[in-house]
Amino acid sequence: MEKQLENVLTIKDLKVAFEGPEGDNTVLKGVDLTLKRGELLALVGESGCGKTVLCKTMLGILCERGRIRSGEILLGSENLLQKSEKELRKYHGGEIAMVFQDPMTSLNPTVCIGEQIAEVVRRHRGFGRTAAKKEAEALMVQVGLSNPPERYFQMPHQFSGGMRQRVALAIALAGEPKLLLADEPTTALDIGIQEQILALLKTIQKDRCCTIVFITHDLSLAGDIADRVAVMQGGKIVELGETEEVFTNPQHEYTKRLLSYTAYGKGTGHSHGKYFNSGLERRLGEKEKLPGTDGRDLLKTELPQKTLIEIRALSKYFMLTKKKAVTAFENLTLDVYEGELLGIVGPSGGGKSTLARCIMGIYEPSGGEIFFRNGDLRDSGNPKLSKAEQKNWKQMIFQDSASAFNPRMTVEEIIGEPLLIAQKKRPDRQLILSLMEQTELPADLINRHPHQLSGGQRQRVAIARALSVEPQLLIADEPISSLDISVQSQIVHLFKRLQQQRQLTVMLIAHDLPMLQHVSDRIIELKRN
Repeated sequence: MEKQLENVLTIKDLKVAFEGPEGDNTVLKGVDLTLKRGELLALVGESGCGKTVLCKTMLGILCERGRIRSGEILLGSENLLQKSEKELRKYHGGEIAMVFQDPMTSLNPTVCIGEQIAEVVRRHRGFGRTAAKKEAEALMVQVGLSNPPERYFQMPHQFSGGMRQRVALAIALAGEPKLLLADEPTTALDIGIQEQILALLKTIQKDRCCTIVFITHDLSLAGDIADRVAVMQGGKIVELGETEEVFTNPQHEYTKRLLSYTAYGKGTGHSHGKYFNSGLERRLGEKEKLPGTDGRDLLKTELPQKTLIEIRALSKYFMLTKKKAVTAFENLTLDVYEGELLGIVGPSGGGKSTLARCIMGIYEPSGGEIFFRNGDLRDSGNPKLSKAEQKNWKQMIFQDSASAFNPRMTVEEIIGEPLLIAQKKRPDRQLILSLMEQTELPADLINRHPHQLSGGQRQRVAIARALSVEPQLLIADEPISSLDISVQSQIVHLFKRLQQQRQLTVMLIAHDLPMLQHVSDRIIELKRN
């Protein structure tokens, strides 16, 4: 017991700022924290409070504009802030590892996922190539990835967002680190896989006596898994204590407010849609009763019947080997109506993102047809539309907003990029400011870069960019999965408001069924094959 209470890392008066053209933006304002060996600490707070910056500072991977103004980070007796970049590499992977919030930005897009895991095993544990491959496959099983021998050679872009997050966790675990920093590791996962990953973290904590910092905006997850909870607000830790004590007797007003968000009744109190549908339409049209609903038919006579998209017998397969394929979905038939908000729900790997990419023309379907107002999108498009209209009538907001942006571009350039491509000239700044206002983005963010924005702000930028060409169809792929509950509420209500004000057709992909019930006109379920 004495060993378990030993301090593994100590942070003293840590202050971090980011330099900018308008002066310094101080993000960490004097953080003090001690991590005990073998404990699981939940670091909780809303988007932009400094959670991720704190962990990146521990790793020594702040961006070039980041400046450490004061403080110490002691790993044992070693002050990591006094180490060079070369010296810090010795600690990465073996002593400290991190699971990043946006896995697509942390995975190498040119290397198969199995080799990315095996490389860490070889580097930090001295395994040979054959043994490292076997260990990598075992780690893939631990984090819930099926068919490791076949999945081993697949590339990151062939995985769903949830599957990529599991790969990132396997890579972090591969070096058997003493300190694991897990930045929102379950946000893109369905509930079943979430529970599996949380159980895995607890097993790692117990079996390896590993210290884990679990960063989350979900207090209910923190309550389920953590030994202690640290609550951050505005760059400071405002409350720290044993989990049960923080939940039953919170001392700080901000902690009390965060706890109140756990009672946010998405879908249970009222609906913002024109038509409230409590049923769930199955992929092939079958109706079924949903737990907690009265089982009413989903399709109602008052639903708009003007069809925007017709999907007929659509199938998509991905080849694992020359002779074996994995099925994303098969014989999918679906109508999408003009002006509706259509919710798409299902587990990670169930085909939701693949369907969106087929509609967008990013993936070529393996079979079936997609029609837009009687024009075949796969072939010539709608002959009644110009080429520019065919290109701009649909826009997509991707799950990993950070990986969808050019990190060198400002907010103004990112939002205006589709207009620049369509019009061959730089868009008027007033139009960009108008789009920012519509998506509730402060005007003073216009010159910032993606890394200077919170997760919620990045998602608003993605929405503003998609709206810039006035599309008829907007597809949003898990746009709130990495956001805290209060910001989730703001973003989904923003989608609903935009849908109604612009008569926009929205396809909203999510794991969160109550949230979809709250804002959707219809809900379609895709199940894993």
